Amino acid sequence: MVFVKRVELSRFKSFGGNNSVPFLPGFTVISGPNGSGKSNILDALLFCLGLARSKGMRAERLPDLINNSQNGNGKVMETVVSVTFDLENLEGLNNSIVEKKEDINIINYSEKEEFYTDNQEENKLNNIENKEEKKLNLESLSELKVTRRLRVTKGGSYASTFYLNDSPCTANELHEQLNRLRIYPEGYNVVLQGDVTRIITMNTKERRGIIDELAGVAEFDRKIEQTKATLDGVKEREEKCHIIQDELIQNSAKLKQDSEKAAKYQKIKVQIQEKKQWEIVINFRYLEQQKKEIEKQLLDLEIQQKNKTELLIKIQKGDGEILAKELFKNPGKHFIEPMPGVAVFMALIKGLLGEEIEKLIPDLLNDLKSRDLIDGKEIKRLSKYLIALSKRFEQVPLKIAIVTSSIFYEADIVLTELFKVIYQQVKEWNISSARKKKILKMFENYRNVYDGFVTASDSNEIRLKPHRDLYSIAMHQLDIPQSDFNKVIGLEDSESGTFAIRAAGIGLCVAVPFAQTSGHNLEAASHIAYGGLPEIMLKQILYLK
Repeated sequence: MVFVKRVELSRFKSFGGNNSVPFLPGFTVISGPNGSGKSNILDALLFCLGLARSKGMRAERLPDLINNSQNGNGKVMETVVSVTFDLENLEGLNNSIVEKKEDINIINYSEKEEFYTDNQEENKLNNIENKEEKKLNLESLSELKVTRRLRVTKGGSYASTFYLNDSPCTANELHEQLNRLRIYPEGYNVVLQGDVTRIITMNTKERRGIIDELAGVAEFDRKIEQTKATLDGVKEREEKCHIIQDELIQNSAKLKQDSEKAAKYQKIKVQIQEKKQWEIVINFRYLEQQKKEIEKQLLDLEIQQKNKTELLIKIQKGDGEILAKELFKNPGKHFIEPMPGVAVFMALIKGLLGEEIEKLIPDLLNDLKSRDLIDGKEIKRLSKYLIALSKRFEQVPLKIAIVTSSIFYEADIVLTELFKVIYQQVKEWNISSARKKKILKMFENYRNVYDGFVTASDSNEIRLKPHRDLYSIAMHQLDIPQSDFNKVIGLEDSESGTFAIRAAGIGLCVAVPFAQTSGHNLEAASHIAYGGLPEIMLKQILYLK
């Protein structure tokens, strides 16, 4: 028979230091007042042998078994309990105690995992499969030492390790060896408070169960039940395998077709990948060619912009006439030529001509002779309308805004040079000196003529093309509410400009093409004045007749 020889406790529950409790032959009685820790010795025995869960040892969790004196010292807390068995009177047992140092059962859990219970921890310990066993000759041993160490880290996780004769082992291996010594978790090797009363009051069937546990019969009954359950599981799996086998045989033909389709799909997929790669190569070569062409265009634009800037600088310095002579070889031609009739047009709508507009009609007709836009019989009738309109403008002059897609710096230079030419044209008009002097005074600076001046510098949008934003800014500068946009006439010389006027909501869009925009599609305009401003004034009477 096996006896407990001694129990050693280190920092377990109420035992703060290292303590050794001997169990002498016969009966050993431990007495003391309530709360002195008598029951903690029994709890230590259960803890070490893994015979009870934490709640069976009156603790919520395993870390609660560690002595409280270690809390808050910042170190790793641990408790160690050892139970030594006397094997001198051991008889009739198989000497096969496990000794394998590599098998260490350490279970780590975090206190933060709220779903964790000590129940699960014990189950995990008990469910570990047996590893290789190395038998020891128990006849040569006089005692067997079982040790359990519980360690809690700073992070709150804890680990539990079992030892047999100071060699690590699993909980399952420990229980197997304890079973050989007739010590069972479900048995009655340890009689707790209330067990005696319960045994006395139980019926014969329950009492027979206790006798079977003590005799070891119940252990064999449990193994038989486990074996039967395993056998039933194997039979169930065998039936499932037969069903799967039958299904696989039935579907073999379909699987073969699917396999052929899959092989065909893979072949087509490879061909598609090859074609896609060729497509990438072709697109790359095409894009490379496009890149070269765009780079060439950008280079040409940079050269043009550089030449344009140099010309503008020379014009700004007053060398416009010199440039015109060098380029055109014609003393009468200017580097920047105004649109035909623009000087008369601006003087007319600003109310500066009055009846004397009649003296300028021959000049306007000169620009229309090659176009045959006005019948000679209509000239007198149309002239009367124009004279009447000129008198009206003396009383109510119109507002003018100029919109350009150039930046302010470029537009300022061009308009300054342009109005120098217009100024010289006005000097040659056959009108009264007083009226001519008034007109020349206004035409000294283009800012005197325009009530609104909008360039690409006034917009956040990209330049080079007229756009809706610029015309909206012009309407704002002229103090024209959106409800009166239908009373505005917009004149443009390009395709993009006509679209911008219509997009801005301006009432009448008139296209006035010139040589450089003769090929533009101007169908978006309300009217196309092929005769330019002279046609607008003489034939259309500014669209106000």
